[in-house]
Amino acid sequence: MNYFVNSLLKINSEDEQILVRVLWLNDEFAYVIDINKNNVPYIILRIYMDSLVEKGDIVVEEKDPISLAIKEEDIPQKYKEIRDKSWNMIKDIVIQ
Repeated sequence: MNYFVNSLLKINSEDEQILVRVLWLNDEFAYVIDINKNNVPYIILRIYMDSLVEKGDIVVEEKDPISLAIKEEDIPQKYKEIRDKSWNMIKDIVIQ
């Protein structure tokens, strides 16, 4: 099973299930955020995550209850302009 940036993962621990979104990955770490809590992102070692995947304690959620797909042509022009202006202000930071 593969997981990528933006994957939604269900982590089954001994006493609860945690639903996390993968925000960023590299070979050593994964930055995730618990989508059911108002929390800050945290780091999980990839080797630990991979071992949980192998044991079946982490599964990729195929259906994302939060995802909302909107066609570009359905977005009002006013909101496109706001989006584009906001993106232009932060794009250099995001790209780095």
